[in-house]
Amino acid sequence: MRHLLSIFCTLLITVKSFTQDKVYTFQGDTIEVKIPGDPWRELQINYTNLGQSRDYGFLRIAVIYGKDSIRIHSPFQISGFYCKSPGKHLGNGYYESTFIYEQQLFWYARQRQTQNGIPNRVFRQLILRHPDLSIWHFQKNAGYNLPSSYFFFESAIDTAVFVNYNEWKNWAAVHPPFDGILSQLPKPSKRTGGLFGYFERVAEKYNSLKP
Repeated sequence: MRHLLSIFCTLLITVKSFTQDKVYTFQGDTIEVKIPGDPWRELQINYTNLGQSRDYGFLRIAVIYGKDSIRIHSPFQISGFYCKSPGKHLGNGYYESTFIYEQQLFWYARQRQTQNGIPNRVFRQLILRHPDLSIWHFQKNAGYNLPSSYFFFESAIDTAVFVNYNEWKNWAAVHPPFDGILSQLPKPSKRTGGLFGYFERVAEKYNSLKP
């Protein structure tokens, strides 16, 4: 009896973990799935099929449907996904299929240019969705000593992209209300989640100022 109870509890935990992640289709459907945080280890998918680890979740995502149907989705195939638990190669939260000018990212982040080149569809991780502003995170293993992590601050009239704290600090100092937020928050550190964790706190402050 105890053995059967143990099996039941294990199945219950498995089902619970299976239903925590979601995929969103372009037709407006929501599908409960399992999204592995480390598909190379969990599913034995090689880098040829899935790409580099820094691109995982941003250029493609591995999804388990049902018990054994495994698909690798691009941002052209689904409108987004939700991952409840962080993994080795994937953070938790919402990711949406959006267009960015990916080939210009490094130069764009430095020069504050907008809409240069041909837009490409990618997954971006949502940090803040507000009527006045959205904050996104994007990663790409571009190589050649280029930044691998980008943060987008998008409003109806402007877009700014940051790859480090100093870029953000210089911009925030002359863009209210971020100048006030800048003065309230300590610098990002690994202990507090790095730049991603810092911008999560920026989002919280912004929401509190503009509920």
